[in-house]
Amino acid sequence: MTLTDELATSLNRRGESSNQELAKQIASSNDKKAAKELFENLHSKDKGIQSDCIKVIYETGLLKPTLVAGFANELVSLLDSKNNRLQWGAITALDAIISENPEWFTRLWQRSWKLPIRDL
Repeated sequence: MTLTDELATSLNRRGESSNQELAKQIASSNDKKAAKELFENLHSKDKGIQSDCIKVIYETGLLKPTLVAGFANELVSLLDSKNNRLQWGAITALDAIISENPEWFTRLWQRSWKLPIRDL
């Protein structure tokens, strides 16, 4: 059984509980292979799979930010997606992981928007 078989869409389930439970399993077992597979499936042709994957990614990020922090660049690239669900999911995941690597975010901010970061 693959990870996509455990997503709510594949189980024909509505609601978020299946994906939240999957995120808990991934976070508690520190399953890096599963995290990688989630990111790979963000490019699936099936929008249901895409939506479930981003849901599990940001739920995992909320529980264990270090597990998805290594994929920050992929999350940033989703901000340009035509799929609004992927955009908002990426924002949620980025919010969860920024504390893991604030210097990375500062450099991204300065490079992307050419704005200075000022201390508040």
